[in-house]
Amino acid sequence: MPDQNKTKDESPITPNPSVKVTLAWSDIKDHFSKDLKKAARKVKLAGFRQGNVPLKLAKPHVNLEHIKSHIAEHFASEKFTEIAKKKNLKLLTNPELLLISAEEGKDWEVEISYAEAPVIKLGKYKPVVKKALKEAAKKIAEPENKNLEQERAVFQALVKFIKPQIPELMVRHETNHRLEESIQQFNQMKMDIQDYLKQRGMTSRQFVEEKQIQALASLQLEFVLQALTEDLKVKVEDKEIDTQLEEIKDGKIKAQAKKDDRYRAHITRSLERKKTIELLLSL
Repeated sequence: MPDQNKTKDESPITPNPSVKVTLAWSDIKDHFSKDLKKAARKVKLAGFRQGNVPLKLAKPHVNLEHIKSHIAEHFASEKFTEIAKKKNLKLLTNPELLLISAEEGKDWEVEISYAEAPVIKLGKYKPVVKKALKEAAKKIAEPENKNLEQERAVFQALVKFIKPQIPELMVRHETNHRLEESIQQFNQMKMDIQDYLKQRGMTSRQFVEEKQIQALASLQLEFVLQALTEDLKVKVEDKEIDTQLEEIKDGKIKAQAKKDDRYRAHITRSLERKKTIELLLSL
């Protein structure tokens, strides 16, 4: 069965949409002046007590790029919040700001990149699932691994068929998150990352690329499963969530969890995913 009706292969990572905003100098000049004077008071120069260096002499020693970035982030973020609300953007990560121009005495220009949830076109996926299950059944040697092998086969077939595309910003954020987790694990095990890479015969770049591949695959599957949950009309009842909460043994944690809407939402997503997978495996 062909992989959707596409005339050409499309990259699984898509460019980030962006908008440009202008920051009027009249709105930011007082903030710039204030931050500049504050930074100048920390400058140390021979012949002057700290805090008494004339602004004209201190300015060349101040990190102006840091000041400009801080001000641009504050004002551009406010503008982007208005834009996102007006356009009803469903943002999945924090936006990324790029200061294009920031000349004193003139208006500044900022480019803001962002990531929205990708549109997932499921197509006629059920025959794909049935075929994957049939082929997996022929390869399963140990019955106890049946569900795991079926899941893996179905997931791979669905991602290959649907070809979900993920915004670059999301992939980058998830990759960085995985890298940070790996570093924490290395620190906990008191393992040097260079020794680890040497054992695996990898370079640092290859390690980062590996994490990026893992991040992309995880995001692709996550969004496909979300779309399938909607298509299969999977619902989770309140009583099912309550049952999960009651299984928490620690009374204090249980009480906190019952009051935490975020925890209920987490349980809901977990149960939806479980039900969705069960429905797929029963096709």
